[in-house]
Amino acid sequence: MALNFNWFRGASHNQAVITNSSIDPNTDWTPFTITNPTDGTPITVYNLNKPPSSFPAPNLSQTNAPQDLRHETYTGFETSVTGRLPRGMVISGGWTIEHSISLNCDMNTTASTALNDPNTLRFCDWSGATHQDLGKVPSIPWGNDFKVVAVLPVKWGFVGSLSLYSDLVASRNYIQQGGVTGSNPPNVPYDQTVGQWQGFRQANWTLTPSTRYPLGCVGCTPGALVDPGLAQGSETVMLIAPGTRRTPRLNQLDVSFRRTFKFRERFVLEPQVTLFNFLNSNVAIQESYTIPAYAGANVTQTPLNSVQLFLPGAPGGQIQQVLNPRILQLGLQFKF
Repeated sequence: MALNFNWFRGASHNQAVITNSSIDPNTDWTPFTITNPTDGTPITVYNLNKPPSSFPAPNLSQTNAPQDLRHETYTGFETSVTGRLPRGMVISGGWTIEHSISLNCDMNTTASTALNDPNTLRFCDWSGATHQDLGKVPSIPWGNDFKVVAVLPVKWGFVGSLSLYSDLVASRNYIQQGGVTGSNPPNVPYDQTVGQWQGFRQANWTLTPSTRYPLGCVGCTPGALVDPGLAQGSETVMLIAPGTRRTPRLNQLDVSFRRTFKFRERFVLEPQVTLFNFLNSNVAIQESYTIPAYAGANVTQTPLNSVQLFLPGAPGGQIQQVLNPRILQLGLQFKF
């Protein structure tokens, strides 16, 4: 038997930040209170005092963000065991627990927007230390996953194997600071806007001056204008604090059997049967995170045209993709 234990710790700081000195986030933005349609709580949205085109030409500067305004840390623990058991059985398994804490409160802008938007401060500090008046972030939960692989000789020369994997449904793409998209390697910090990599559910609401409260909203009037004074044109507001709602758990069991036939010592024929998703799990692996627009006063309210799917205890956004159903694969190898 062999036992391994690993500890991962990653940190990212001193990243580039762009600011526009032509717009002052303290004087050129005015707070406005709207209602969170999922639970009726107030949300502070900042409106630009006049259209962006009315401000002087952007005066951009780039530097490194202070560590107390932007940094990200990743902590992970991993243990695994591998062993040979009687009757030629081989088993291996691993368990990983991990989480990432993000601080992204520097109001980083781009040359195309150049707004120094204080709306980006909502849920910007996952440690719960700053800007909690704009969106309180509770303690970030730890995610965990495990995998077990076993190989067992059965009878008549057949060898069976199984693989069991269990993890929270999570995005395996992330966005690095600067907008670079990549895969999901271990012990790498992640941008706080893509918390779903940790299995966090989201609910995003894109606002314009003509946006109205959706059907089924809590504590508000469906059809009423949300924020007609949104001079900057649009804002995307996160309605659910990171880590407060988790995605479903993906449990997948794959089973296979194979047998080896040898002819004249140098010819090998090996048929194999594999059943993927043996338990035929139909867990949702992709769902919509966008609050539906107001459907109209005379429209029948359903979960798909209202906010019902995003209320506390509801299943989440509209399902867009489920795990592939049970799949049978037949294979044959011939070696000579």
